[in-house]
Amino acid sequence: MDDVKIAHDLTQEIDRVPEPYRMEAFKILLRARLGPSPGLRRDVKDPSATTNFRSPGITFSEFYGSLKPEPRGNPQRFAAVAYFHREHRGEPLVTQSDIRDSFGQAGLSRPQNFPRDVAMATGRKLGLLMAAENRKDGQRAWALTRTGASWIVSVLQNDKARDS
Repeated sequence: MDDVKIAHDLTQEIDRVPEPYRMEAFKILLRARLGPSPGLRRDVKDPSATTNFRSPGITFSEFYGSLKPEPRGNPQRFAAVAYFHREHRGEPLVTQSDIRDSFGQAGLSRPQNFPRDVAMATGRKLGLLMAAENRKDGQRAWALTRTGASWIVSVLQNDKARDS
């Protein structure tokens, strides 16, 4: 039986399973659904686990300016926003408001067709974001996928290698 199935079963049997095991099971489920997050132990195989790009007090505008090559199109920009929120603000989910605010801070034009761009970012072809089951601040929310995190990390590593 795989870890996720065992973890799911453990979270369902509240009366039978001691608290420490339920918490570990819950962490396994979160990692399986959302990928790694700042609050959870990261899997070493995850490329974002081996990087250290956190900068206290960095703004999205500064972060976005450090991406070379610059993200092409709104789906890649959405992934950059989600990565920034997850890695620099400790927020694993982003909303449409978060994305629009970040675009404004970076001087980017606001998305004209947000539903289409989100569909592209969450679609099979790109797979940079995934819809979250829970809402954030009463709005639909999205989380960065491992694919999205890998893409951002590769852009950051390319830029870091170019500077050396």
